[in-house]
Amino acid sequence: GAGFGRWLVKGATAVRQCHGDLPIRLIGVEAEPTHFEWLKQHFNDNGLDPAQYELIEAAVDAQERTVRFYVGKPDEWWGQRISNPFLDSQGVPWREVKTITLSRILGGLDLVDLIDLDVEEAELAVLESAIEALNQKVKRVHIGTHTPEIEQGLRALFWEHGWYKRNDYGVGRTELTEWGEMHFGNGVQTWLNPRLSPV
Repeated sequence: GAGFGRWLVKGATAVRQCHGDLPIRLIGVEAEPTHFEWLKQHFNDNGLDPAQYELIEAAVDAQERTVRFYVGKPDEWWGQRISNPFLDSQGVPWREVKTITLSRILGGLDLVDLIDLDVEEAELAVLESAIEALNQKVKRVHIGTHTPEIEQGLRALFWEHGWYKRNDYGVGRTELTEWGEMHFGNGVQTWLNPRLSPV
C-alpha cells in the first residue's frame, strides 16, 4: 500500500531536482481510508496535483474481488491488510474494500521504472500473478517482505524468471548492509530485470 505517499512524493521530488521537467507518471494504491486521504493531502502539500496522477483507493491482491480489510488507528498502525483468522480473533475493525491486481495496473503501461510493494503478506501472491507483465514491462521491484517463507518464495520466483537480486535482507534480522549494520522489522528484497535494465 502507498500509505501517505512518502515514496511517491520522494520519487517525484528527486525527478524534479535532478531532471527538471522530465514527465513522470505516478500510481499509488492504498485501501485504508484515512491513509488514502493523507496520500492526496501529501501530494497537495508538495506541489503535486492528485488529479494529475493515478491514486487508487483499493487493496492490491492476486485477484479482483471484495475483501475484508483492516482499518483504524491510522496514526499508530501502518500494517493494515486483508483480513486473516488471527487478527479477526483479536477484534480488529475492518471494512469491505475492492481489490485490484498488479496485472491490471500494469495493463495500460509500456514501461515501469520502479514498483515499490508493501502489501502485508500478499506480496508473493501478487507478484506471482503478474510475473509475465513484470518480465515484459518493469525494470525494478522493491519489496517489503513479511515472513521467511514468503522471502524464499520470492527468491524462487524471480530466479526462475531470470531476475537479478540487488538486495535481500531478512524479516526480523540484523543485517550488514552497504550503509552499515541495520535491523529489519520487515524484510527487503530488490530485484532488477536484466531484459530492461543493466545489472
